[in-house]
Amino acid sequence: MSRRRGGGHGGGHASSERWLLTYADLITLLLVFFVVLYSMSSPEVHKYDMLMKSLTSAFHVTSGGSNSILPPGSTHPIEGGAAVIPEMQALMQMQERLEHTIAKEDGDKAAEMVTTSLNQRGLVVSLASSAFFDSGDASIRPEALPVLRTIGKQLAKTLRNVMVEGHTDNTPIHTFQYPSNWELSTARASAVVRFLITDSHLNPRRLSAAGYGEYYPLVANDSPQHRAKNRRVDIVILRSDLKGQRPAGQF
Repeated sequence: MSRRRGGGHGGGHASSERWLLTYADLITLLLVFFVVLYSMSSPEVHKYDMLMKSLTSAFHVTSGGSNSILPPGSTHPIEGGAAVIPEMQALMQMQERLEHTIAKEDGDKAAEMVTTSLNQRGLVVSLASSAFFDSGDASIRPEALPVLRTIGKQLAKTLRNVMVEGHTDNTPIHTFQYPSNWELSTARASAVVRFLITDSHLNPRRLSAAGYGEYYPLVANDSPQHRAKNRRVDIVILRSDLKGQRPAGQF
């Protein structure tokens, strides 16, 4: 009798724990289900990494939530905080399309003429002055026009405002037409704006031109290679929330 009681008690204990097997099976099935969903979604990790790198270079990002995005050199967060991230995602997609189109239509040589980057204002398309202009001149070289035309076609697909900014190195210029680098940098920016309006038919109200001379270099003017890098015209495709505003300089 005592053995029957013991057996009955043990069987009841085993029966009461039988639900654990069913629970474990359910958890396993759910895990497999989510693994399948994840594999079907084909996440583009490299694009996510590119976005994070671009945001890191454009902003100081911390883990402080929606108010964690700060302009370089500032302790005050950008209004909207994390809302900027979708905007930067859209600009990154534009950057990819632009680079792909230039490489496809204008060849590998165009990569030496045009570089792109993202900063807190938007997408910056930098034109190397040595490829687009003769030394000391603001007339766009005929062989550079196809690349600029390709850029203009991409700009025509967006309604964002565009700032065109001319930069030089610190080599002085003293000519009748260009008494200083101020005039030269402004003339080059204006030449690009004029081409985008007349050839690509962009709305002039979207465009503005500015010349900064040698005062906003990317690198120190301490070698011919660095001076060549500083001689550029930047086409800045602004974030949409900057529409109608004149943004601060990027330095």
